[in-house]
Amino acid sequence: MLYVKLTLRNLTHSIKEYTLFMATMIMSMTLMYAFFSLALSNRILSIFYTFYSFLPIAIFASIGVTLVLGWMIIYITDFIMKKRSREFGLYLLSGMKRSSVALMFSAEQLIMGAIALVIGCILGMILSQALEAILFQVFGQDYHFVLSFSLQAFLLTLGCFVLIYILEVIREIRLIHRCTLKELFYRKDEHTTIHVSKTKSVLCFIAGAICMGVCICIVYIFYCSLKDSSMRGDINSMMLSILMMILSIYLIYQGISQVVMLFLQRWKQKKYKGNMMFLSAQLCTKIKRNRFVLATISVLTILIISLMIMSMQLKNVYDRKIKEEIPFDIMAYSSETLNEDVLYDYLSKHDMSYQDHFYQIYHSDAINENLRNALFDTPFDYPGVKTYIIKESDVQALLKIKGYDPLKPLSEHQYGLLVTPELKKHMEAFMKQGEVEANNQKLSCAYIESSRIGQAVYVDYYLILLDAYVENCTVKANVLVMNVNGTIPDTLYEETQTILDTHEDGIYLYRVKPYYIKDQLSVYTMVIFALLYVSMIAVCILATIIATQQLSDMNEQKETYHMMWKMGCDKKAIKKLLFQQVSFYFFIPLILPCLYLPFVIYGIDVFFSLLVYDVPTMTFSILAPIIFLLIYGCYFILTYQSCKRSMEG
Repeated sequence: MLYVKLTLRNLTHSIKEYTLFMATMIMSMTLMYAFFSLALSNRILSIFYTFYSFLPIAIFASIGVTLVLGWMIIYITDFIMKKRSREFGLYLLSGMKRSSVALMFSAEQLIMGAIALVIGCILGMILSQALEAILFQVFGQDYHFVLSFSLQAFLLTLGCFVLIYILEVIREIRLIHRCTLKELFYRKDEHTTIHVSKTKSVLCFIAGAICMGVCICIVYIFYCSLKDSSMRGDINSMMLSILMMILSIYLIYQGISQVVMLFLQRWKQKKYKGNMMFLSAQLCTKIKRNRFVLATISVLTILIISLMIMSMQLKNVYDRKIKEEIPFDIMAYSSETLNEDVLYDYLSKHDMSYQDHFYQIYHSDAINENLRNALFDTPFDYPGVKTYIIKESDVQALLKIKGYDPLKPLSEHQYGLLVTPELKKHMEAFMKQGEVEANNQKLSCAYIESSRIGQAVYVDYYLILLDAYVENCTVKANVLVMNVNGTIPDTLYEETQTILDTHEDGIYLYRVKPYYIKDQLSVYTMVIFALLYVSMIAVCILATIIATQQLSDMNEQKETYHMMWKMGCDKKAIKKLLFQQVSFYFFIPLILPCLYLPFVIYGIDVFFSLLVYDVPTMTFSILAPIIFLLIYGCYFILTYQSCKRSMEG
């Protein structure tokens, strides 16, 4: 009973030390519960039929996140133990067993963690409903607010908490049993004095600045190569720029502390202005001591914001993917034969009207070689890619079904190219040099048209020829497309899958637009939520590391602030100085990411345009840093308030 009372008393008196611990645990439990709740929601499953595959991924991701959070909580706990080491030493001197001290401290952690778990689950219920409403909006479904408690989500969140707690308790017990009384009474942060020559520091800073310049030059050259169709945008250049960016950050942090001191020594009026002397000395010492950690935080900040932008960008990718890959209500593709009667019988049975067109895709080795030779000097020379040929009459028929204007008729000495929108903007020069030979005639390029009929076989371009020119070509595929008038019944896809006459070695494709959209949307949404979940957890980890270091340093600086107060400094001025110090330390790691962010955004834009789709990034480029700063800013305010209370105490 005595230990229970002592635990509760200690918990009441040490509540301030647990502020950061509680904030991190609450935020983590909130995200975990919301994540699991969505994965197990019956309402989500009703519109998200592939969501069952999300649960194993959610569990796997959360286990990984749990281990990282466990390390972070241990990091915070170590700070609390350092701050209360004298208290634990007094308990041992009074005759208390080490196991009892460890048990008391573990009980404190358990109580605070349990409170954080309950609060986190309550906030998680609200967050899950907000995310559910967003999902229903995305799927075009009516949403009705129902605040419900998911027992399964709670048990999974509880399991993650228990795992974190076990890791934490094991380390606490080991530390308390290993520490001697002397170590407990005089335990401080083991900061070794780091001696770095001024010359070496300045050289590192200059080398970092040079690497930054090289990175910017590479990005500019890469940009020019994409604008000039005669040049190939090299993906290796992008990788080199990333390497130079990371190297520049670490080199700059290696030497920035000495550079700042040299600057202040040169401009003495700045050095002695206001609190600059105190701030510069403190900050330079911190940067020198933690330069590797600060550089790592800067790199991870860029990575997290990039991950956020890319995850959000996937929604635009999805929209383009749907538009290009299934422009018709029904699309069947087979390298063998199609049992189209199955589909026609179903539509007739349900009295459904439609517009349809059956066509074939062709291939010619000779024409393929001619076209590849013509494309050799362009940025889109794809070795090994076959040229697929389509009749002009088929293209005109497909455009008619879609309601588009017909293409300009080809003459006997012309051909057309049907390409993806990304490819079209880089192939204008090809119209001047792109001669191919077909039917013993040299043909010139009449036009390069963006595909509005879909890329059913996942190729970048079709060659459009007059019907008479494809007689000697090999048939590669049979394709049936259809636009249905009215709503497509729910049973259509399941009952007509036998339209594909399956063979062991064939290539087959059967898509019904509503089902394909739902399937793709489920996959993309799953990935988006998983990436955002990991990103926000990562922001919490970064902010926690900085906050813990700042609070730990505050214990050493408390006497300095008290001395300043005794010497006559105003409390308001001291608080202002503390605010400046915490602000500088929190936001110094964000300076270089801010400088690099425009180039990073451009790189993401290039990545999507080259490898996936040309989609706008500006909106998400603004939204992602805002989300990052909101979470990061909460930790900053929390840390400042904790430092202020510690100073006043």
